Amino acid sequence: MHWGADAADALAAGLFRSDCPPHEWDGGDSEMIHYESTPVSAVLELVDRVPMTSADRFVDIGSGLGQVVLLLHLLAGVEAMGLEVVPAFVERARGEANRLGIEGVSFKVGDARSADLCGGTVYFLYSPFRGQMLQTVLNRLRHEACTRLLTICSFGPCTDRIAGESWLTLQETGMNHGFRLAIFQSEGQGPRRKKASPREHPRADAFCS
Repeated sequence: MHWGADAADALAAGLFRSDCPPHEWDGGDSEMIHYESTPVSAVLELVDRVPMTSADRFVDIGSGLGQVVLLLHLLAGVEAMGLEVVPAFVERARGEANRLGIEGVSFKVGDARSADLCGGTVYFLYSPFRGQMLQTVLNRLRHEACTRLLTICSFGPCTDRIAGESWLTLQETGMNHGFRLAIFQSEGQGPRRKKASPREHPRADAFCS
């Protein structure tokens, strides 16, 4: 369980200057959920439970001020990208990456319902939206899973909705709780390989209709 903030969250907020977000964009959809920082403990658990190699690309959908992207890249060393609809948040995240000299990360302004999903192999969602908007994004990820194997990591209320997707398998039963990190794999995905060679992605045509 990841309850509230702890010393690690305070340290990360100071390092990445994520404790004082700019004013939120007022042009969003009513199904978008306001910015909240992901607990550092959830990111640490993600890195521990999801082996990633140089062949992987991590994408945070609804990346806010970029803390998850920056932290995960520093911990796992993989290419990491953030997709965020609020331009001021993206500008701040890019600025922090430049200030800290962190390469191998990028941040993009875009609405996840229509924007390029960046060709990720591992996606993270900390309940960035709900309702039909969430379903639209899940449908798009399902389509992405037709071309490569995906790992979907979720935290917060969105986990219950994601757990209902027939094309995803929950890695550990009993983990679909709002304060637990849930990790799903696209149907048919075997154990993730730990070696750093490029992976072949078998098609999942049964789920592409």
